[in-house]
Amino acid sequence: ASCRSLKDFKFKFIGEGPQYAKLKARLAGFGNIELLGIQPNEKTVDFIKKASFIIFPSECYENMPRVIIESFANGVPVLASNRGASSEMVRDNITGKLFEPKNPSDLSAKIKYLFQNKDLLLQLGENAYQEYRQNYTVERNYNILMDIYKKASHAGDNS
Repeated sequence: ASCRSLKDFKFKFIGEGPQYAKLKARLAGFGNIELLGIQPNEKTVDFIKKASFIIFPSECYENMPRVIIESFANGVPVLASNRGASSEMVRDNITGKLFEPKNPSDLSAKIKYLFQNKDLLLQLGENAYQEYRQNYTVERNYNILMDIYKKASHAGDNS
């Protein structure tokens, strides 16, 4: 079924920022939007697990956003702004989708597209989980570190 408006979907926003009060007042009449403010990590992860996908709209150049890693760890794809670390972590049409920052129509179109393509969402979620297993687990990071140590210890060898 095609949708005409984002009002067809439910959104939960977690977090706060300098515009939170203004945003809360502006969105008060929308029954499909819930502003949850700052939440403990465990509750945030519970929301992530239940999501079809998460939206990471940050325009900041964050190093390695934890929410993206948490999403991948739970097999949840990410719709992220095409800027900074999020655009390097989220591979477009592989582990999620990217939208152009400061372009609400692009964001809206990508949200509708994802909701209308359930099979794609499932595939992106599977890919996101594999990305987590390959790149972000403690075991994976330990193995990378051990490889570095092995290479460093053999750097002086002539064999």
